[in-house]
Amino acid sequence: MKYAKMLGLVTAAALMAMLWAGSASATVLCSEYKTPCPQGKGLGKGTQLEMSLRTGESLTITDIAKTLLDTCTGSTVKGKTTNDGSATETIKGNVESITYENCKSTLKDLKLGTFEVHYVGPKTTGELTSIGAEVTMVVAGSSCDYGTVGGVDLGKMESDETESPEFDEETTWEKEEGGFICPGSIIVKGIYNITAPAKVYFKEKTA
Repeated sequence: MKYAKMLGLVTAAALMAMLWAGSASATVLCSEYKTPCPQGKGLGKGTQLEMSLRTGESLTITDIAKTLLDTCTGSTVKGKTTNDGSATETIKGNVESITYENCKSTLKDLKLGTFEVHYVGPKTTGELTSIGAEVTMVVAGSSCDYGTVGGVDLGKMESDETESPEFDEETTWEKEEGGFICPGSIIVKGIYNITAPAKVYFKEKTA
């Protein structure tokens, strides 16, 4: 009896995991707010995505003890999608450029990597994931490298009928190279305005 009960729990957990995986992979970018995305309104392969750090905001980098390691008052990100997305496929793309401006330390990219956008709902919310990116920064005179080799969720991309689209970054990157003075991980936070496309909504599928 106990075995059958445990088997049922395991089967239920596996089914839930499969359903979640299917839901997470269903993503389209849409130029209209309606749900699902109307036919002909999907933003397909080759869509240019651009974002800039919100005016008056700072990009902050801390260690897990919340010690401030760096701040930047400007930052831009550009990338281009490499597929259309669908009810069974998430949005994927290549990062083309990232800039950091007016930083207190020396922060720069070593690898840009790729990105994915996963619909997570409700309505028009997507999770932005970075894969294969790497940055370097100087901590107490030592060069420290951090990356997203296996894929790291960066934060939420959101939009609605009245608000311009934005990206709220809050993520943890693990150390890839560096001496003992380098923290084992860094926490990156910042709020970006999505400037292109001017209107973009994150949907699960097209009608």
